[in-house]
Amino acid sequence: ESSNHLYRLVENLLNATTLQSGNVHIKPVAVALDELIGDAATQVQPFLESKQQTLSTALPEDLPEVLADPQHIVQVFINLLTNASKYSEAKTVIGISCTAEHDQVRIAVTDQGIGIPEEEQRHIFERFYRIPSQTMTPVVGSGLGLTIVKSLVEMHRGRVGVDSIPGAGSVFWFTLPQVSMAHGT
Repeated sequence: ESSNHLYRLVENLLNATTLQSGNVHIKPVAVALDELIGDAATQVQPFLESKQQTLSTALPEDLPEVLADPQHIVQVFINLLTNASKYSEAKTVIGISCTAEHDQVRIAVTDQGIGIPEEEQRHIFERFYRIPSQTMTPVVGSGLGLTIVKSLVEMHRGRVGVDSIPGAGSVFWFTLPQVSMAHGT
């Protein structure tokens, strides 16, 4: 678990530096979200197993493909899933759901974690930001994971956000353009 954490920390530092330099170029292709979710789930499985957590996915059969750079969107999923795992108790369920909305697909990662106070929610996507009360917890983080998520999603012409209730968990969501709509622009 410690080596996985160190690997993710170094990876997030490198990604944040590359994003800040402006040298990240996305190469979007038509892709099915279940493939990207499967890739990310495989990579975060050690985190989930270490806390006896399970991943539950809810994807409609008629979910359209999205226009996305697979490598970068898998990174978005990894960051959101590892956060969900870190801030949730053992033996809880982490969920992923997807819904088509107009010309976008909305993806939500749901946890049963500690939640985020409303006044802190607008800051959590800022670089190096950690919620003050959470800096006292044993959860280790750099404050870069959500910044990377926001940057990568926005590069895909998507939006990102959070809905959270302290003590009840969080829903981190992002949108990606549907292929059929993206080609029409």
